[in-house]
Amino acid sequence: MIRKIRLFDLLNPIISFNISYLIFISGAPLVFLILGINLHYKEDTYLYIYSYPFFCTIAFIFFQFFLRKRKIKLNKIKSLNNKNFKYFMNFSAGILGFYYLFYQADSIPLLSDNAETLRVEFSKGKGTKILLFTALIYYGSINYFINNGLNLKSFILILLGTSTILFLGFRSPAFYYLLACFLGYSSNNRKYLTKGAINYKLILILAILLPIASLIGLYRAGFSPSSSLELFINMKHLFLVNSNNFNLIVEGYRETDFQYGASFINDFLVGIPGSNNEFSGVKLKKYLGIDFIGQTMTVTLPGEGFINLGGLGVILHSIILGFIISFLNELFRIKNNTSNRFYLVILNIFCLRIVTGGIMPILIFVVIPIMIIKAINSLSFKHNNYSISTPNQPNTLN
Repeated sequence: MIRKIRLFDLLNPIISFNISYLIFISGAPLVFLILGINLHYKEDTYLYIYSYPFFCTIAFIFFQFFLRKRKIKLNKIKSLNNKNFKYFMNFSAGILGFYYLFYQADSIPLLSDNAETLRVEFSKGKGTKILLFTALIYYGSINYFINNGLNLKSFILILLGTSTILFLGFRSPAFYYLLACFLGYSSNNRKYLTKGAINYKLILILAILLPIASLIGLYRAGFSPSSSLELFINMKHLFLVNSNNFNLIVEGYRETDFQYGASFINDFLVGIPGSNNEFSGVKLKKYLGIDFIGQTMTVTLPGEGFINLGGLGVILHSIILGFIISFLNELFRIKNNTSNRFYLVILNIFCLRIVTGGIMPILIFVVIPIMIIKAINSLSFKHNNYSISTPNQPNTLN
């Protein structure tokens, strides 16, 4: 049996992946191509940029349509108010932890005169704490939204969580936190689950926040536009930076230096305490001789594939990723319970973020800390999962 895939299924990781890929990698070069503006990219760069999402999507669909016969339906999960205290405790611990760090440092990076430099200085020696506190905020917020939907307390959580993460000077984590809350809400919204209805007001708000996040990035770097043209040039750079970085990789990375999979092992080892390894983005910045403020460059998913095996690596990387996220998507939809719905939201956030950040950095800095908090809560509170149905029944919605 062939199952339908809704084009705007907010909880389908391949949709999340393609939307993120379009916004941050392939969209801007395509617009410039249509306008006839030459970006001076190699022809291979365009080929790899647009072949990556194609092969990844084909691999995802192949697994969904032909290797899995069972149709799966996400049902509404019963709200349990006695769990809200646990979610608030996790969220509050993360918020208070961050403000304790601000108090110790006697500064808030985003509000300083040189936010770009101070955020790096502020983070030194605090990496583990920052990851832990962020994970606590994510865990508490997503689960609260799954359990309660939108209400006054939800908006308070969003306001406190977004502003606190943004105060660190990192706009991307704050933006993705908003998306995580939105996905948590959608994942247990009856109207969305049954009819595919989307809250377009919330999507409009998120769409407005994207350029705002970019402007915050310019402010963080100390940029003050003297003209609208100057602002446009800098905004253009923000949407082209990832494709520009990939083009630099295609142009400058030598075949004799291909990693043949070693880059993934290296990036994984970076997360081990005491390791002297550097992420691929840091190494690439040095290798390509790129000079800008900041420790690392965005490798991008096609970039990860290319540094390992060239053009063939781009194709293999995309196909393997497509199969993996398709399998996980199936796994987290089999049973309707809070844990599986939480995992499905995290999978979508993972697919949104790896587009520019690469697989291992997002896995280590985002997914694993959240999973650790999830595991601690599962051990501390025994009846964590509340299933209201047997394995999913046939349907044609997902």
